[in-house]
Amino acid sequence: MHAKSQPLRHNQPDTEASMWGADLNTITMEWGATLAVLGAATLNPTEPRATLDLTGLRVTHRDRRADRYLAGRFDPQFPLELKLLILMIEGDLNTARLILPRTGRGHQNAEFRARTVTCYHCLSALKRISDQYPKLDTKGLSGLRAILGDAPAQRLLSATGGKVRNRSVHYEMNDPAIIPDQTRPMNGLVEAVCSGRSWENFDQDVREVTERSAELLVSWKP
Repeated sequence: MHAKSQPLRHNQPDTEASMWGADLNTITMEWGATLAVLGAATLNPTEPRATLDLTGLRVTHRDRRADRYLAGRFDPQFPLELKLLILMIEGDLNTARLILPRTGRGHQNAEFRARTVTCYHCLSALKRISDQYPKLDTKGLSGLRAILGDAPAQRLLSATGGKVRNRSVHYEMNDPAIIPDQTRPMNGLVEAVCSGRSWENFDQDVREVTERSAELLVSWKP
């Protein structure tokens, strides 16, 4: 008589495969094995090692009923569907501020692009939500409008901020006036698009707006 196997519980931090699903785990193992074979074929004895440091991340899980949980989140005038959307925005912002920075070592440009695109789209969505309730004056919306009205958010949502966002995704760089500078992050793209500002300036805006927006959403209660 065989013992009954225990079902795999999803989202268990101590069971890595359950964090991303069996199919993706299989693909990941397959890719890792392929890289090991290719390394051996090139006579490269270097052992594969992780380039992303995700140690120290605390992942917890708890099933909740959305209607009960969201009754105590955001403004009571918001429909459940809108609250769910804001909750997803909150998740994206927290991923950008808590997880993506841990992936930057050796992947600076990719990490910057991911944070920039996340911040830009979350900010755009929050602005549309604010515009949808122009006469509603609550603590949460007042805090959101303060963020949207400040200079960092205004710069990100400007035409030049939109250009950096576009070229962080997939847009072709076919402007002859943009001359790449390989000594700068993103090959000098930010400096070429945002006159008088540097990559460091733009990155600071992204970090500040991401942090402030995430903190607002976390504390936004009725």
